[in-house]
Amino acid sequence: MKTGTGSFARRLLLPCLLLVSFGAAACGLNFSLDLTETCTLAAKMECPLVCALMDTTSTCHVEIAAEVDAGCNNGATEECVTGCGSHCGADCQATAASNCDSNCKAQCGGQCSALCAAALDPNQCMSFCNSQCTNTCAATCASDSQSTCQSQCNDACQATCTVQANVACGVHASASAMVACAAQAAAQCSADCSSQVALKCSAQASASASADGGRDAGAPPAQRQEAGTQ
Repeated sequence: MKTGTGSFARRLLLPCLLLVSFGAAACGLNFSLDLTETCTLAAKMECPLVCALMDTTSTCHVEIAAEVDAGCNNGATEECVTGCGSHCGADCQATAASNCDSNCKAQCGGQCSALCAAALDPNQCMSFCNSQCTNTCAATCASDSQSTCQSQCNDACQATCTVQANVACGVHASASAMVACAAQAAAQCSADCSSQVALKCSAQASASASADGGRDAGAPPAQRQEAGTQ
């Protein structure tokens, strides 16, 4: 929870409302609010302030790797593989050689910055993306050492596009998970806050009733009789 001047004002809100209510009753004023209504009003005013100060960034810690494992099994799209492989023919004619693993890591890693720009935690995303590039490129290119230049270049594109699909899915899933977690946390905060205000109200009502009972008990009989007939 974030603290500051808002927190201090929030702590004063309920006592002030109750003081106004009791003071008005003591002065013979009627604002048409009994103690329960006053407390309900306090909850409606206090709880949004409390929950608005909640730090959902620390409350809702979303791991992109977990989101990918949970629901991102996207394969490389044909459009991505075709676009990536469009340079393979020209490159192989120019160099007559291609190393699948090194080319794959270079082009895959070069995409991570763009993929992670919109991530909730870019550093976490970059670490995950680079790890995916290393592992996927190694796995895809492991049996391709004797293949032609064109084949190695195409395999590097296949691996690169697979990583791109999974990281993009993970970034989107992480954002959705954060929104859902923040909404759930806000609802829970509102419920907890309302319960706490209700407890304060009950304590204030008990204290007020005890105080009134003590004053009545200490009054002369005539005054107690007069108070009872009113």
